[in-house]
Amino acid sequence: MILIRNAKVVDPKSPYHHQHIDIFIKNGSIRIIAPAYSLPVTTNTQLIEYEGLHVSPGWVDIGVHLCDPGSEWKENIYDLNMAAARGGFTHILCYPNTHPPIDNSQYIQSLKSRTQHLAVSFLLSGCISHHAAGKELAEMFDMKQAGAIAFSDGVQNIQSSGLMLRAMQYLQAFDGLLITYPTDKELTEYGQMNEGPVANYLGIPGIPEIAELIGINRTLTLHSYNPIRLLLQPISSPQALAALTQANDSSIAVGIASYHIALEDSIIESFNSNYKVNPPLRNAEQAEALRVAIQQKQVDILISGHHAQGIEEKKTSFAQAEEGMLNLQTSFALAHENLVEKGYISLSDLIRLMSIRPREILGLSIPSVNEGEEADLTLFNPNQEWTLTKEMVQSRAKNSPFFQQKRKGKPLGIVRGKQSITCL
Repeated sequence: MILIRNAKVVDPKSPYHHQHIDIFIKNGSIRIIAPAYSLPVTTNTQLIEYEGLHVSPGWVDIGVHLCDPGSEWKENIYDLNMAAARGGFTHILCYPNTHPPIDNSQYIQSLKSRTQHLAVSFLLSGCISHHAAGKELAEMFDMKQAGAIAFSDGVQNIQSSGLMLRAMQYLQAFDGLLITYPTDKELTEYGQMNEGPVANYLGIPGIPEIAELIGINRTLTLHSYNPIRLLLQPISSPQALAALTQANDSSIAVGIASYHIALEDSIIESFNSNYKVNPPLRNAEQAEALRVAIQQKQVDILISGHHAQGIEEKKTSFAQAEEGMLNLQTSFALAHENLVEKGYISLSDLIRLMSIRPREILGLSIPSVNEGEEADLTLFNPNQEWTLTKEMVQSRAKNSPFFQQKRKGKPLGIVRGKQSITCL
């Protein structure tokens, strides 16, 4: 039994939206909701009480990189479970670019078995192509039957228009969801950061914004020929976003990584390889354009882009370093600071980007803070200032650029069913 005391609800679907309430949870279900401080603490009840406590439907992250199997020494599923929970996420969907890649039903079944008892729900995705190599289609229908709810080659963007069209035709047969980051690989192959004055000053090969625009235009053309459910992420180019907005297709959703609205390419002057991500951090004007696009509701979801890397992959020259940063535990704070605090959107809008809309895209049921509902809740304090330390990161990967930086907006944990993980 769990009692959440004096929590402010952020849930437009709930009759308690913006009210301060007590929530009593028994056997994984919300049994009683009452005015704040009115419910007693009984024997064997876990009390969750914290100054400034807010509660919302559980957050969902569709953009997480999985290292297990194959690179468990960076971050295994148990580390990832704790990072997600401490970041406020009750559900995560991971890219299938493991070693070996998750490209058949047996691998889907194995991952399902290994993660089903964890506090965070691991949503399953499978590769579009065999070994995520972009050469031949994987058995996506078999993976769907085994439990996959989306298909992606993740960081291995499919360059063959013929293969992408066949994938769309295959997925159309069973209303499958395709997740892809569209880009022209020939234009990005040797690039290390955003093309522009900073790259020129530092002498680092640039990645042009037009590579993403070309990839978007090709994908839109193929999609118009064979429409399916499509999620394009992480989009970092305002030009690409403008093309998507002009297309005005309700079957296409758009995701942005929270670090793309919070960071600018000028920060790479420090040569800190933890700022090296794919797609790269853009310049100040581009980051501002992304924030405005979110304000104008041109973006469906925010993702963390969480990608663990080991010391060897990061403690090297910027050119040799692998891409990726840890961001599950800091994603909400980055979004809150740069969108809500700066007045682009409301806190309710942010919860929609991080909880409601991801579930709609994935076809999941949408929970609410209400009696009779199964507990699927995120606990947070949007006004709390805090600092991420290495001790707060459970996995052996420590590739976060945010250590010892003051943040505003603190995830405090999750309650999902009978399980709870809190950071109190």
